[in-house]
Amino acid sequence: MITFMAEGLKMDQHIILLHGALGSKNQFNGWEEGVTGSSQVHCFNFHGHGGDPIPDKMLIGDLVKQLEDYIRQNIPQNSSLTLFGYSMGGYAALLLASKNICKIDKIVTLGTKLRWDPEIAAREIKMLDPDIISTKLSEFALELEQRHQPQDWKLLLKRTAELMMDLGEQQYLSEETFSKISSPCKLMLGDKDKMVTLDETVFAYQKIKGASLSVLPSTPHPIEKVSIERLAFELKN
Repeated sequence: MITFMAEGLKMDQHIILLHGALGSKNQFNGWEEGVTGSSQVHCFNFHGHGGDPIPDKMLIGDLVKQLEDYIRQNIPQNSSLTLFGYSMGGYAALLLASKNICKIDKIVTLGTKLRWDPEIAAREIKMLDPDIISTKLSEFALELEQRHQPQDWKLLLKRTAELMMDLGEQQYLSEETFSKISSPCKLMLGDKDKMVTLDETVFAYQKIKGASLSVLPSTPHPIEKVSIERLAFELKN
């Protein structure tokens, strides 16, 4: 758990930072330098990420259940809870909120792909070929190896591809599930994000009651390229 102070937030407020597919909690290291105030901030690795054991099955439902269990075990019931989910982390946060089984006071997502179908899943899975990554994206391959050691990053790619295939087949987030979300939501998208479209983000914004939408200028998809100061502002407003 990382603890830092966030302006405008009370001591009984908690924020859980949720990483994306192939990411880890370590991607949030140093965030405390760009945010001031008072809050308790929690980070954890989703199953199979950041060196945690890679399970035989890693579908979105398993990650949502992990998040639910973490909330029940670590967040006092009388506290205020904000979930910040980047990419896949945002999908898990919204899917959990649609079930209305945990008290969630606010959800903020960034770069979350909200529309999936078999064609979209197949396109995304093509980018998870370990041989192509090793030969053509050697720096990214090394980054994945270091981020997830001692686990096999290539096995994690396989599990992630299975997760995406399931997302395409099941389409868990839909107009119906969006309408069930009662927590205030802010959906954020970088204007240079090549993975997530504005159309799918606007669709979710329109279907989630009381949601807000923010487009971040000069911002691509990778979390490392997002302004910490801008994220801090969005979390507080």
